[in-house]
Amino acid sequence: MHPNEEIEEKRRQRRIRIVSLFIIGLMVLSVGGYYAGSSGGTTQRYNGVKFTAGSNAVLATIEGVRYGFNYFPSQVEDVNTDAGVAALLQSPFLYITYDADSNYSDAMAQIQYYLGDVYNSRGTYPAFGALANNSYQLPIVTCENATAAEPVLAFRESNETSIALQDTCIVVTAESQDDLFRIQDKLVLMRLGVMSE
Repeated sequence: MHPNEEIEEKRRQRRIRIVSLFIIGLMVLSVGGYYAGSSGGTTQRYNGVKFTAGSNAVLATIEGVRYGFNYFPSQVEDVNTDAGVAALLQSPFLYITYDADSNYSDAMAQIQYYLGDVYNSRGTYPAFGALANNSYQLPIVTCENATAAEPVLAFRESNETSIALQDTCIVVTAESQDDLFRIQDKLVLMRLGVMSE
């Protein structure tokens, strides 16, 4: 190899190393910045409970149990909710049902099981159903099945977002998947006694 070619090759290798180190440095800084920014630390107090934004959820310890939420309470308290819903959520038994044909059926199913876990841990026995025939073999449960001893919590897609009370049936309607998760948080906060209607 000619001496000039050797020098040129060394310069090329050096440029490659500098560019590589620069790219690696940017990647390390961006990952560090992501973790610094996403760990949040934003806190909010609501009715005596401290809520802190984590990397994937808003966290709060309520009566010694750590719960994860999608939103701060101030972001869900404006969901229109009928009087009497919070009291009905304290029932020892609750059917949780949803429209399996909805555009948001996957989110509704996820919420159904999450609420079931939370409510079960708080002394409410949950039973699951669907509003109509479905491929999941869930029993059909509608507001017609609701009684004072066995209320129904029914999720539906709609052009408005609200939590309405129809006798002993709580009808949840949501315009979007985000609204469904806002409602989920509000239903959990009401069951935990942190939020009223």
